[in-house]
Amino acid sequence: MKKITKALITAAGRGTRFLPAVKSYAKELVPILNKPQIQYLVEEAIAAGITEICIVHRPSDTSLKNYFTPDSELTDYLTKINKLDAIESLQKIWDSTKLIFIPQDPTLPYGNASPILAAKSFIGLNPFVFMFGDDLTVEKEIGRYLKK
Repeated sequence: MKKITKALITAAGRGTRFLPAVKSYAKELVPILNKPQIQYLVEEAIAAGITEICIVHRPSDTSLKNYFTPDSELTDYLTKINKLDAIESLQKIWDSTKLIFIPQDPTLPYGNASPILAAKSFIGLNPFVFMFGDDLTVEKEIGRYLKK
């Protein structure tokens, strides 16, 4: 059996259950404790050995990509004030996996298969993990791979 190294996280919904709180950002960025819910999913995927993660998002939303993209200006500032630990968990993600962001074409039919259609060039013929962006996985030691 071929090792699974790719994951697809769906985050293209409108977040209607969380309105009005998520009108201007993805519901997957709602924090649970000290980080957004989707970060727990990314950490779980990395802990399982995933090396490439594709997040399919709403076409008009850039908040997920902005969140997961390194920001050299912020890093420089945190270095100056000796607070790099504030983004340590993100740095571990940046060092551990390749993140790809694909907007879901609004002409695709509504449903759980649409993100797969949107990400077919990422998936190819490879086996992959399919994760819903608003699910939460709980284990005894969250992100154990990242703590190494």
